[in-house]
Amino acid sequence: MKKFISLLAVAALITGWSTPSQAGNPYASANIGIAWFNDIDVNEPFLGGRSLEMMSSETLAEFDSGIAFTAALGYDFGDTRIEAEIGHQENDFTGQEINHINGISSSEEVIIVKGAPESNDMGDFALTTFMLNGYYDIQPSASSDVELFVTAGIGGVFYNIDENSYGYENTHTGSTWAYQIGAGAAYPVSDGLMVEGRYRYMNTAEFNEGPEDWAIDLSTHSMLVGLRYNL
Repeated sequence: MKKFISLLAVAALITGWSTPSQAGNPYASANIGIAWFNDIDVNEPFLGGRSLEMMSSETLAEFDSGIAFTAALGYDFGDTRIEAEIGHQENDFTGQEINHINGISSSEEVIIVKGAPESNDMGDFALTTFMLNGYYDIQPSASSDVELFVTAGIGGVFYNIDENSYGYENTHTGSTWAYQIGAGAAYPVSDGLMVEGRYRYMNTAEFNEGPEDWAIDLSTHSMLVGLRYNL
């Protein structure tokens, strides 16, 4: 319910920001940088020879930081902008903490698994995003060339999970909804061209995946730099 409200709030912000107050111009942008996951919370049933009501498992999956990039086409109305963006990021899976919970005794068994030293390859998690973003641009002072901005967006996420653990290899794919928020700064380097840096936080709706119908809650952070060019 909280994520649904968050999605509605972001949609309302985009609608408000995209109302043109004056004629503007189209632009294109591209960004690249580092992205990292929060530890991913995976809840799954765990039978262990007992009924589903008696046992469950909660896993915290851990990942290395990875590379992220975005490309967008938008329209600048002056103080506000709206754009369509495509993005991609990929992170290597490094380990997991598995918490087996006994439903009868409420006891917990914690198992920590890391990548094998000889390969350190336990799979990876890739995201491809299609987002509709709104921006509000702020000029700190009349004499300043620096442009500050805040942004929010909603859209779809396509995920690809390559799993390689316990001698088990498999690939899981699917899609879900997501929202993102962020802030940054831009500086003109030539006529119609700006260099920009930003922080972005993205959160998906909880989705179910895997042979045991895992419930996965996913959020990521990114630090990006790039260029924006007026067309």
